[in-house]
Amino acid sequence: MEGLFGPQHVHKKILDVYFPLFDSGNPLHSELARLGREAPEKTARFLADNLQAQALNAVLPGRLRSAIKRHLAGEMKAIDAVVGKVMRAE
Repeated sequence: MEGLFGPQHVHKKILDVYFPLFDSGNPLHSELARLGREAPEKTARFLADNLQAQALNAVLPGRLRSAIKRHLAGEMKAIDAVVGKVMRAE
């Protein structure tokens, strides 16, 4: 499907994909939960260390989003890997 800004992304259809309920006894689920807790904590530390007193403008949120994405690249790769394992295991 193609929209005004190019092809639509699969994440728009995520509710159409089966994902198992959380099972605390499953080590993959526990790892995914741990990564999910750490990412926002790391983001908060990044913002505290890097966000100077700047006036909010139209460009700043996009720049921050890009910087955070680069900062969390390792975590996002790890999350993707664990999700892949969870989906293959079911």
